[in-house]
Amino acid sequence: MKAAPPSPGKQVRSRNDGQIGFIVEWTDPRTGKPGLGVRLDRKQENIVRPYHEGMWEVVVRPPLTPLQVARVAYQADCALRSARGEYSVKDWRDLKEDARISFVEGLPPGADEERKALWAAVKEAVGG
Repeated sequence: MKAAPPSPGKQVRSRNDGQIGFIVEWTDPRTGKPGLGVRLDRKQENIVRPYHEGMWEVVVRPPLTPLQVARVAYQADCALRSARGEYSVKDWRDLKEDARISFVEGLPPGADEERKALWAAVKEAVGG
């Protein structure tokens, strides 16, 4: 049974030269046929190659650790608090060890519903 092609947005690696790219919906300029392409991950360049099944493999990333998930969620929480005008937001590195550990476990007591919803969404999205 033939495997389904990867969906747009998936990261892929070339089996030939190891280049990284992302699957995009694309129309071949030579034939005018729509299909899938691979946009190479290069700054300042917009290079799209046609997607051929045997030439590209989907990049599978290991899940983030609970500490990494907490750091991402903490950054989202800081951005929300900063957008609200709360200026007492500390950088992750400036937190004491016990404060960082508590953020791995969840938000501090007294967090409002909007912060709790953002925290839960980030943790679900990145593997918490």
